[in-house]
Amino acid sequence: MRARVGDLQVGEFNLFEDSYKETRFNSWTIGEIHMLDRRIVPNARRDNFEANHHYSNVLVQIGPVAAQISQRCRQASVSRTALQVVENLIRQIEERLKQKKPRIERAELSKLKAAAMRAIAKANKIEDDNDRKRSLASLAKIQKKLSAVTPRRGPATVAVSEVSSLVAKFVTNRSQAEKLLTEIRRLTD
Repeated sequence: MRARVGDLQVGEFNLFEDSYKETRFNSWTIGEIHMLDRRIVPNARRDNFEANHHYSNVLVQIGPVAAQISQRCRQASVSRTALQVVENLIRQIEERLKQKKPRIERAELSKLKAAAMRAIAKANKIEDDNDRKRSLASLAKIQKKLSAVTPRRGPATVAVSEVSSLVAKFVTNRSQAEKLLTEIRRLTD
């Protein structure tokens, strides 16, 4: 964001950088603020404004605007990351289902189904309606394919890594979580 007084630019691109929650968001923004109040005076070098009450008031007013821009940048970043994670997961599951390896074991099938469920939760964070709908439709097809898979005979175990992530998520006491995971590993061996 840049500042102008009349047809003069005051300062560089980083003049209002401190107004943002994270300074990098200033470089994600394109805009100009035109100072119309004659009491807001550029300094002699034209690299900033004279420090006075009126300029301080402008900085206070820019703060909420910069916070809103920061929030939109953060939301766009979360949405973009969620889309990438979902697309990668869809690709991985589809590739595994296309493989001609021996049939999928129960633990791997359970892991794939859990990954698809997590991907649905991620897909709901995608802001763009078309991308979100496309991702959710692809995930619904994958879930249908996974439900049609008959797993290879073997013990009906859930993947230990999936259980570990659930234990870490819901059990807050570390020693209890470790004891529980040790017992689960002992049962699956």
